[in-house]
Order: sequence, then structure tokens, then C-alpha cells
Amino acid sequence: MKKIFTINNTRNPEVISCLHGIRVLSMVWVVWGHTYFFMTFYSSNLSIEGLAPVTNTVLDETVDNATFSVDTFFFMSGLLVAFGVLKEFSRVGRINWIMFYIHRFIRLAPPIALTAIVAATIPRLILFGPMSKEIERTAIQSCKNYWWGDMLFVTNFLDLPCLGQCWYTAVDTQIYIFLPLVFLPLLYRRKIGIAVLAVVTAIAIAIPTIISAVYHVPPAVMFAQPVEERGDVDTYMTPWCRANSYLVGVWAGLLLFTVQGKILRMKLWQAILGWLLSAAVALAVLYGMADYDTLEDPVLLPVAPSIIYAGFSRASWCAALVWVVFACHTGYGGPINTFLSHPSWQPMSRLTFAMYLTCFPIQIIYPGLIYIPFYINHLNSVLLTCGFLFIGGIAAVLLSLMVEGPILGLEKILLKRPGRGIKEPETTTTQRT
Repeated sequence: MKKIFTINNTRNPEVISCLHGIRVLSMVWVVWGHTYFFMTFYSSNLSIEGLAPVTNTVLDETVDNATFSVDTFFFMSGLLVAFGVLKEFSRVGRINWIMFYIHRFIRLAPPIALTAIVAATIPRLILFGPMSKEIERTAIQSCKNYWWGDMLFVTNFLDLPCLGQCWYTAVDTQIYIFLPLVFLPLLYRRKIGIAVLAVVTAIAIAIPTIISAVYHVPPAVMFAQPVEERGDVDTYMTPWCRANSYLVGVWAGLLLFTVQGKILRMKLWQAILGWLLSAAVALAVLYGMADYDTLEDPVLLPVAPSIIYAGFSRASWCAALVWVVFACHTGYGGPINTFLSHPSWQPMSRLTFAMYLTCFPIQIIYPGLIYIPFYINHLNSVLLTCGFLFIGGIAAVLLSLMVEGPILGLEKILLKRPGRGIKEPETTTTQRT
């Protein structure tokens, strides 16, 4: 408990401190987006006219495009894995690839297992609302039947998974499995490795672009399709369509490792230009397609912009994050770095993986606990999100104390890893998420 809530005010150049704030804000964004997603199905104003007030303005895109919060986590995962591997190799001259995989499994699987056990048993004892039987038939029964999918990281290929949010850990792990193919050239032949990484990144961007061009898949959840052909093609929960965000994170990790320990001199106009460009890209990705991403009288999205947005939006979002992290970590973040790196983010930052596991089941079973009609609007969603974060946070502390803490301790005792390049617990938590 003390370790979770410790606040460290000492600046450590090996800790990418701005990731604390980015991690917490992204988790809040994830839970907020899920609130709309789940509660919409049970709302009394479930109609185009009823939902129009929360989807039709430009600022509503903040919720409609909440999926980019997931790309932020892919980005951070790639960044920290790359940064950690490069740093460990620089210290000991080798990487224990067996431990590379074992470390990940023993960190992720136990918390997932305990969450699945609770999700399959406890909710049926507390569900009593008019929707309780439906929740029990779907969410709880799927946990009894498919709990193993979360443990084996194949959730994204199951029709009725137990912990639906674990599609992310599945995709992240599936990408993680193939990372040595990229890291080996980087470690032993840097120039060749950079060329290989560039080619792999280009392929990762090309795949969703080609899929969108061939099958005319909508580039986001509520976009009007240019042509009604194959809207069922999955471009969201597949590793080949989400690897671009992860690989941009790998580029960021390589960049930060390269400049580590060096004094960078940047002119004021260069720093301002970097911030303006990154802000312009991020805002264009979030709000630039508002006319097409709506439920009421949507404008038909032309084919060319649909293909471009589907192929490049996620990588572009992460490219903007590269500048944010780079500028904050090298002393050019100004007030933004002061905000994102503030020590007060640290406790919740350490709990993001546990909260990622606990908040989702709570959001699923909540409709089975209420009697009064629910109306979806921004105010109700914000209030519910605060409640989900609070209750999920308490559950996350318990989960961390029961599983994460003991596993961390046992790993340090039984599986000592030489040349650890990332200090616990400041960054390895993000590797898990």
C-alpha cells in the first residue's frame, strides 16, 4: 500500500515522468468513452433523435473519438518496451529473450485471472434490477465459458469473451511476440535496424489503408460509409491494424534512448513550431472529420478521405505524442510538462492496469443494478464516469495488493533480471498496459 501511494519528488532522468499524466488522462478517457458505449444500449432515449445531442457538435468528437486513448496506450507500450530493451542491452550487452516473454506473462496473467474469477461469480449475487437476467446471461456466462481466452491473450478472436477489455492485452501481446524481429537488428546493426523498423512501420500503416480501400470499411465507429460493402471487417481489434501505433512508440523509445544523457539546444521558435505542429495534427485527427462522424443526417464520406483517415489517423495521433513526450522529457515542455509530470499523478498511474481490469466489469453490471430509466447525455455520463473511476479505483487497489504486489515481489526474488534499465515502479507499469 505504501509503495502504491508513494509520491517521489526527485527528478530521475531514467524516468519518463510525463507519461504519468498521459497514462492517467488516457485511462479516464477510456472509462468515459466506455460509459457512453455501455449505457447507450440501456438508455431511454435510444434513438437517432435522442442520441443526436451527444454526437452532432464538433466537441462531441472528444467522446466519439475516444478510441484514440487506446492508441495512446499502444504508443506508450511500444515506447517503454523499446526504451527498456535498448537500455538493458547497453548495460549488459545481451537480452534474455526467454525472460522477455516470461516476464510479460507472469505480470499480466495473474491479475487477469483473478478479475475473471470475480466477474464470473460475484455479480450474480448482487444483480437485482430489471436488466439483471440479461447481464447474467451474457457477461457472467461468457466468463464461465471463455475465461481461458483472456489468460492466453486471444480475447480479440473470441465472439463472446469474458473480459472484453482484454482484447487490448491480447493485441498488445500478439505484437509483443514479434518485437524481437525488429529489436535484433536495432541492437546489433543500428543502421540496418532503423531501415527494418521503417519498412515494418510502413507496412503497418499500409495494411489498414489497403483494407479500407478494398472493403470500404468505415474509418471510425459512427462514420458514414462511402460504399456499403464490408462493414464487418475488423480493423479495430486486430494486431495487423493496430501495430502502427505501437511501432510509432518504438520510434519514440529509440529517439529518447539516443538523446539520453545529451544536452539538447533548441531555439525558441523551433520548440514553438514543434508544439504547434503536434497540436495541429492531434486536433485534425480528433475534430477534423466531425461532419462525417455523426448519427443525425451524416454527410456521406468520400472514398479518398475515408482511406486516408483509416490508414493514417492512428499513426498521426501517435506521431503528435512523440513530440509531446520528447519535448517534455528534454526540457522543452514548459507548463505542459509541469502538468503531465506532476508527482500527484504517480499513485493513480501505478494503478492504471488494475483499473483497466476493474472498471470495465463494473460498467457492464451497473445496468443490472438500476431501476429508474436512464437517459444518455453528457452530464449523466460524466457523473457516472466519476463513480466508475472511484469504485474501480478501490477495486484496483485491492487487486494490486492481492496479486500485482506479491507477483512483483516474487519476480524480483526468484527471477532476477540483470541490467534492468527501467526503474520500478515508475515505468514498468505502463509496459503491462
